[in-house]
Amino acid sequence: MTPPPRPRRRALACAAAALLAALAAGCGGGGGGDGPGPPSPVPTVTAAPPAASHSACKAPDKPPAHTPILVTHFNTGQPPYVFKNRCADLAKLRRAFNAVIVTAGDQQLVSDARASGLAVYVEMDRKADFADGKDISEDVQRIVRQVKDNPGTIAGIRVADRLNGSLDPDKGVDYLKATGGVFHREIPGVPVFADVVNWELVCGKRGQRNCFVLRFSRYRFEVNKVLTRFYKSGYLDGFMLAPDLERDDPAVVGAAFRKARALWPRPFQLLARTAPSFNEPTYPGDAASAKRLADTVARAPLAAGADGVDLWAWHRPYQGGIRSFLDKDGSGNPFWSQLVDVAVKAGVSA
Repeated sequence: MTPPPRPRRRALACAAAALLAALAAGCGGGGGGDGPGPPSPVPTVTAAPPAASHSACKAPDKPPAHTPILVTHFNTGQPPYVFKNRCADLAKLRRAFNAVIVTAGDQQLVSDARASGLAVYVEMDRKADFADGKDISEDVQRIVRQVKDNPGTIAGIRVADRLNGSLDPDKGVDYLKATGGVFHREIPGVPVFADVVNWELVCGKRGQRNCFVLRFSRYRFEVNKVLTRFYKSGYLDGFMLAPDLERDDPAVVGAAFRKARALWPRPFQLLARTAPSFNEPTYPGDAASAKRLADTVARAPLAAGADGVDLWAWHRPYQGGIRSFLDKDGSGNPFWSQLVDVAVKAGVSA
């Protein structure tokens, strides 16, 4: 599951010029030569047709549009990942979203979400096991079987959290080949996404981090060149892309996604991934801060060419608390109202 943004990074010690040259060669701008190149256009299954199996959840009176993609993480769709119960939460969730990311393997969860008018993306994340040399092929095949046994019900597959945050580029491409490469071959037409981080799109801007310092940190792979390698591999159809801001700034995000769109053009999909949920019992801000936050995480990237947004997380236990967009009693707040407004203006709200 996608964690919230990591704690603010402190300035690191200045590095030697020789180290700068070595890292710049591996982490700067430009492309790589892995794989067959960006995938050819494929039909993207984002609409949610009527569920094929029984569901107790109620369909919306008016089916929502399914572009742009406004997706949140619903996990298992059962306690502790819900406020009340699955159907009640899905009905409330669809006021601001038209898609959910769920744990792979539970087709009843897929049916319930689809019956509620939502597209469904399933997720796996076995990059750590893969890096340790473990065989992940059975996990991949379980998803292949789920898609084949339930045709037309799954909108896409997310294969990793923060793919470039812990794997070096070579290992990252190998992981994509073992996951997205297999999915493209065995279940063509189902888009494959990876969650990735990129500070290079925003560093050096007012209020953001120092580019030089980050190049000598453990975050050195979170840059354009590495993502371009993943893009050119042909094993992905899109990024769930976190620009990794130091502070909220719609203008900086807009510029970042204009740059990202130029680097990785359509039909490759870009979803702006952020974690604007909060731990507090009620939203810890006022109406002005709620609007600025919604502008940063949704309005600005959509206006700049993103195909959607990926917001973490609906009701997620994390570090002893619960992260959510609603207040912890399930009631609304200024930020939730802003998310609903984004959905309504986009024609997505049910």
